[in-house]
Amino acid sequence: MSDRARRSGTRSLALAFGLLLLPRCGSGEPQAPSLREGLAPYCAQLHIHQSMSEGEASFLGNVEQARQGGVIDVIWFTDHDWRMALHSYVSEFGFEEGVGPEMKVIPTRAIKPGRESEEVATVWLPVEHEPESPTLASTTATRVGEPVHQGAGALRLTARAQKGDGAFRRHELRFKAPGHRAIRPLATNVRVHLSIFPVGDPGPDTRILVRFLLSEQPPDRRAELDYWLAPRLPEDTEARRSRLVADHLMEFEPGRWNHFTFHLTRDAIADELGGMDNSVGEIRIALEARNGARIAAVFDDLRIEQDLTGEPLMARAWEMARALSSDDLSLYVGQEMSYGAHLNGLGPDVPLLDHARFPHGLLGSETVTFIHDHGGVAILDHMYGVGRKVEDLTGDREAESRMIRQTVDSLLRVNAYGADAIEVGYPLRGGMSLEHHLAAWDRIGMEGVVITGVGTADTHSNRRSWRTGRPNNWTTWIWAASPGMEDLMEGIRTGAAAFGDPTMWDGHMDISIPQGRAMGDVVIASHSPVEITFTCDGLKPGWEARLVNNGAVFETVPLTASEFRATRQIPVEKTSIVRFCVYNETGQAVVCSNPLYFYPSSPQRLLPGARLSGRRPA
Repeated sequence: MSDRARRSGTRSLALAFGLLLLPRCGSGEPQAPSLREGLAPYCAQLHIHQSMSEGEASFLGNVEQARQGGVIDVIWFTDHDWRMALHSYVSEFGFEEGVGPEMKVIPTRAIKPGRESEEVATVWLPVEHEPESPTLASTTATRVGEPVHQGAGALRLTARAQKGDGAFRRHELRFKAPGHRAIRPLATNVRVHLSIFPVGDPGPDTRILVRFLLSEQPPDRRAELDYWLAPRLPEDTEARRSRLVADHLMEFEPGRWNHFTFHLTRDAIADELGGMDNSVGEIRIALEARNGARIAAVFDDLRIEQDLTGEPLMARAWEMARALSSDDLSLYVGQEMSYGAHLNGLGPDVPLLDHARFPHGLLGSETVTFIHDHGGVAILDHMYGVGRKVEDLTGDREAESRMIRQTVDSLLRVNAYGADAIEVGYPLRGGMSLEHHLAAWDRIGMEGVVITGVGTADTHSNRRSWRTGRPNNWTTWIWAASPGMEDLMEGIRTGAAAFGDPTMWDGHMDISIPQGRAMGDVVIASHSPVEITFTCDGLKPGWEARLVNNGAVFETVPLTASEFRATRQIPVEKTSIVRFCVYNETGQAVVCSNPLYFYPSSPQRLLPGARLSGRRPA
């Protein structure tokens, strides 16, 4: 609920929906104060990328999408830590191998145990255009020994147009570095240097182009800076006007080397393309020709420079977030610590890792310790990995079951690294559905790993995972006294959170027992059964609530109104992880609660202190 005044006014509504410490039926005892007295559920996106990560997203693009949806209260920006440090980034290409690879050594031990480093290739690759599009008559891309601007080689491109084809056709290459290591956030004040030798004088039917693809700007267009070596700029056609592109005409001399410095940050500001809220996502070079004309050019000595990196760049991210914050949308800067394990570090005092000191990153448990030592909250990201395509396992039940077992075993082996939370709310991630994420979470809970489940998008694009909501757009509703960082972090630590699809739901969700415990708490059960009350609002008739104990649905309740409240007697002689989810009329998950944890005695695993000695008495 983005209207903060409306949020504070819903506290009395929450009481009416049963978010109370209720007496046993017929006891005649007065009702105790609400377990959530003074709290409200704030909708937060806890994992999202913008113009300091790989991908096309921008700060402003994500903010505008959130505001259009009207539900999000908080965005916690989480660009990759090593990307803000520009760790192991590529800063030059000598064209010594033409379109072939140039090798660079990067540290890799945390990713590939036992290997301190690895050679990786940077390369220029042809840009593929639509198969049915008309093409040039011929093109080449070759290494040459003359002319060269530096070193022993350079890249020569040639293109010849079809006779009678009056439209410009393009021969284009893009610079590719492993792990997107050639990108740069424009917040660092980026300059790109490139030397170009035009072979002959480009006439009216030929031109040379250097392109820089930037980030997405509202509503959903990707910005672009185009620099032309030509007699004139391209015609102002309707197709060009529909794109967010700024054209620059460069002065040059044919038949000799011309050294260019492209001031990308300066130009993106002057051209009103989003300014510093951009990343150089791709560097491209191209030749264009028409009417049977021929063109050739030689390229050499690519260098990328910037002024900021590390903590100064993170400080600038905070400045950009504060500038976009408003009374109804709080914006914070965290980080995805991801050069080794992938964990989000949230908190005002969590610094960037010193990658000069730790060039291989940190292992999972080390990362969590680092975050906790600086007062932050650690969230374990995408439990089923980062590299698997979504179609790899979906529908293969044997492979799905095996992946769940392997994931559970690995999480138990390291006690989920001691993280405060884990990303569970993914409709489809790593080839695994929401139900697979819930299954693994239930199983580690049954083994004594108490960890808050959250829903996230992990989107790298403004155009996906917001209103469209596919495949991943989930957010987390955190019970908190305010949308301030410390209050939200307390809600995450204590499991006082639900997670779901903000395009379908916005409301209150909780579980409580008369003994003064609620969703997220750990209860050392002294008697059984226990009276457990499930509450939720913001619902639609025709939906259903599925009540779950230890991963098994023990009751499905059809919903006939916008509010749901059900009290059940549930045996808890043994470990019981009790939660519930709501599904719409098509069977699609809408929102899920965190559990109440019941154990017959304290588990051998170390429990989070906030769960046993938090704000409510045992």
